[in-house]
Amino acid sequence: MSDLYLFFMIAMIGGLVVLIGTIILITKKITAPDLNKKIHHLEKEVEDLKRRL
Repeated sequence: MSDLYLFFMIAMIGGLVVLIGTIILITKKITAPDLNKKIHHLEKEVEDLKRRL
């Protein structure tokens, strides 16, 4: 009986790890376009500052 309990505990922990990992990956995919826009904007600012010098 304890082997079955141990199996289910390991399975639940594995499921939680997969769930948390999936949530992290999804949030990174959602925020990636915002970061790309910020990077593009900062690159434009750097080019403008280089032209002024």
